[in-house]
Amino acid sequence: MKANKKTFYDIAIVGGGIIGLATAYQLSKQFKNQIKVILFEKESQIAQHQSGRNSGVIHSGVYYQPNSLRAKLCLQGHKQLIQFANEHNIEYKLSGKIIVATDDAELNGLNTIYKKGIANKIDGLKQINQQEIKSIEPNCEGLKGIWVPTAGTINYKQVCQQLKNKFIDFGGAITTNFKLKQLKHTNGLYYLSNSAQKIFAKNLICCGGAQADRLVKLEGLKPKVKIVPFKGEYYQLLKPNLVNGLIYPVPNPNFPFLGVHFTKGINGVVECGPNAVLGFHREAQKSYDFNWADNIATFSNIGFWRMGIKHFKYGWEEQVRSWSKKVFLKSLQKMIPSIDINDIVKSRFGVRAVVLKLDGSMPDDFIFEQTETSLHVLSAPSPAATASLAIGNYISKKAVTNFGLQ
Repeated sequence: MKANKKTFYDIAIVGGGIIGLATAYQLSKQFKNQIKVILFEKESQIAQHQSGRNSGVIHSGVYYQPNSLRAKLCLQGHKQLIQFANEHNIEYKLSGKIIVATDDAELNGLNTIYKKGIANKIDGLKQINQQEIKSIEPNCEGLKGIWVPTAGTINYKQVCQQLKNKFIDFGGAITTNFKLKQLKHTNGLYYLSNSAQKIFAKNLICCGGAQADRLVKLEGLKPKVKIVPFKGEYYQLLKPNLVNGLIYPVPNPNFPFLGVHFTKGINGVVECGPNAVLGFHREAQKSYDFNWADNIATFSNIGFWRMGIKHFKYGWEEQVRSWSKKVFLKSLQKMIPSIDINDIVKSRFGVRAVVLKLDGSMPDDFIFEQTETSLHVLSAPSPAATASLAIGNYISKKAVTNFGLQ
């Protein structure tokens, strides 16, 4: 159902990624034609950016601080995602994940992750020795590991499509090619317009992903954080039989990224990566895409410079790994030594919206900015896709309370 130019809506949702779609789905499922909800997407199709270009991993919640919103929503979202996939015949595979320590220096970090996983009550989680690592991943080398059987992969594009379909079935409206130019709140109504359409809504929910901080400012609010794009580059392993599921390193506790890893997708293709280097376009479709506004925003951001100074050594290592296939290979060989230079070829890349505080740190949890009539998703880091249905439900509950929905 297309938006009517003269229709007033109870809720306008901005952003057709997986969080916006899951929120729209949960609201429409709860109210079913009792309220009017519209979702805007500036692209010609839904899920064109982070939601449709991620690695497809179903996360388990092993890394996250116990009792944090991030941990709770991941665990809830994991169950809801599997149920949703089963109901709508979406292909997925819970192949399991090994987090492997390859030297003594990583054992403390491995133990910390295990304790978090136990506190988060992750099903089937266990510590494994060298022989057990080999029984699961015969080509992987490690001193000790953690077996996470609830991890896997799924096609998130299919998830997004089904969320869209169900939202429309429940009476929701979706408008694509709607690039928001103006946002005003007057006389109890939000006025949203692009160059061709004008829409009125009582309440607003923004799930803008890489544009989240700008949407907050467009409403006239001051965002608590700012976004910097980081590019993650992948190689494809030409010998997919070397990997059975997912193989991850112990992440560097001093650097806020998980490190390059192996992911065997539902199509049998094994991706290696990603690294993490500065991106020059928040919504890049090609590796060399450049956007002046995005770069001005990045380099005028004091949080970015503070992050750069704090993590210069690790950031430089990531950059070198981007330039050098041999350096990238060495990171992979720590886990699977038998891989050689001819076994990997450059494949795709993705852009991650990294949310930074003024002190240069990355928030360790989801962040929402809200008023009595609006809610902005400012920070939805991994595992946002896994947790999307739980996040959508969380936002839906907030909307009921904040917006006074009946």
